[in-house]
Amino acid sequence: MKIVKCANCIIEVDIEKTKEYYRNFKVLDTQGNRNYQKYCETMSAEEREFFDTFGVDPVCCNVVHFGISRKKTLCCDGEYVICGRYLEYPKMEWILLDDFVANGLETDNPTSDTIVGGFWFSFKDKEEGWESEDPDESYVEIPEGFIKFSFEYEELPWLLKEKCEEKEWEPPRFWEIHRKLKDKIDEKRDLIEIEKETAKWIENLFDENSIKAERLTKKETDKFKRCWIEAFAPEDSNKKEIKENCYKNRLYSTYLWHLFSFGYVKAQEEKADDLYNKQNKTCCYILSSCEDLAYRVENAEKLDAAFWEEFEDVVITASDFSWTYAKTHEDHLGPYFYKR
Repeated sequence: MKIVKCANCIIEVDIEKTKEYYRNFKVLDTQGNRNYQKYCETMSAEEREFFDTFGVDPVCCNVVHFGISRKKTLCCDGEYVICGRYLEYPKMEWILLDDFVANGLETDNPTSDTIVGGFWFSFKDKEEGWESEDPDESYVEIPEGFIKFSFEYEELPWLLKEKCEEKEWEPPRFWEIHRKLKDKIDEKRDLIEIEKETAKWIENLFDENSIKAERLTKKETDKFKRCWIEAFAPEDSNKKEIKENCYKNRLYSTYLWHLFSFGYVKAQEEKADDLYNKQNKTCCYILSSCEDLAYRVENAEKLDAAFWEEFEDVVITASDFSWTYAKTHEDHLGPYFYKR
């Protein structure tokens, strides 16, 4: 066993078992993987030393890439695993965007990220894998007793002699108004399709459980979410700031449950499910934190905490705003329950 300190983490690593894992690793035969393997053959001594520290064979990776640029570079990411366990892992704390910007994008918040050469590595504290729906782009599954770390490489050079099959991608220049508009239209179209699929899935669940539900219009949804913030935000708080951080902001993603995670309101977490289950659900509202979806439901006693296990970023609240319950997409945040 070897003790390694890296990126504010202290990790106990079994080098031999890690090497054994990579001897049996299957790399998919894709053009992107072949190019990445070519890069691994010529990577810098600093980058090579990082992988050797953990007993990781860098070529054993199925990379995911996002198109080739006009400079013939690829933005890509991937994952590796190592046999071992964390002896120390930094405790993460949420920082408000205003504080983050005020500090010049520099804070004392501990991080599990580290930059080595062209790689940006991030160590994960949860033993879980990610799987892509694309069979040619597969993230690793995490064996028992292993932990994972991921990487991003913004400008990986194209080294193969063959032409890249990936569609050329480059952020629109400031003068390319037509391209910006097309990207915006395509993005909106994708969001609408996602919203339709989500609504269909939710409504099928309601039907299966004989729950009477009425979907709110987009205008009604917007109004209700603003009323939700007005109802639960402290009277002496900056409502404008809260709405920017918790509801709509053009610069970054927002979620209603930021009201709790950002510390505006202190909610129950440990007993959130039990407290929510005890509430009267004769009439309540279901809100999606990140989509224009909201429902008014009646006699929804079946909607207990177990019902929401498959959901992320959903808020349930009493029609009179006497209580609210929120699920997040973060394993270390929530669920939250708050009663006025």
